[in-house]
Amino acid sequence: MADDNVVSLSDVDDVSDGETMIIGLESMEQDIAKLQESHRRYRNRMKQKNAKLKESKEKHERDYHHELCRREKENESWRRKFTEKCEDMKALKREIADLRGRMKHLRVELKAKTRQLERMDHLICDICYDREKCLVTRCGHGFCASCLPHVFDIAAEEAMLDDDGDGVSVVGEANCPTCRERLNQKDDVWPIFLTESVG
Repeated sequence: MADDNVVSLSDVDDVSDGETMIIGLESMEQDIAKLQESHRRYRNRMKQKNAKLKESKEKHERDYHHELCRREKENESWRRKFTEKCEDMKALKREIADLRGRMKHLRVELKAKTRQLERMDHLICDICYDREKCLVTRCGHGFCASCLPHVFDIAAEEAMLDDDGDGVSVVGEANCPTCRERLNQKDDVWPIFLTESVG
């Protein structure tokens, strides 16, 4: 008959396995707690990183939007300036075209005036080159009403100052200012009428 106070070897093994299982469970619980703590810290770090990334993204979006607005304003300003410059260029081209037309007209006018002056050149006094001829000499040269009488006045003064009495200088005579031919104021000078205004 078996004694109740005797513990069999199988009973000891069962107790040992139970304690081992309890120890194993406690160890697993500690590992789980560590893992949970590590997971919590990791999740907090990830939340912080996500918050920073979100903040950085929002900042970049604000900066991008601000830069985009600035560029659009700048582009609009350049477009306005370019349009104004184009309008100025068009106005300058029109002005240049007008000036070219006026210059062409002035060239034609200048040529006409030059031809007119060339035609009238023989009608201008051979001494002063300013007034129209109104007196012509026997030798065919023309002078204005001021210059030729002045030539005869000078010749008369010289005749009065001539003390030699050789008769070379005679009052009322003078040499033609153009060809030096001897002229008599009374006989060798005639009036001519080139315009209606000359009486």
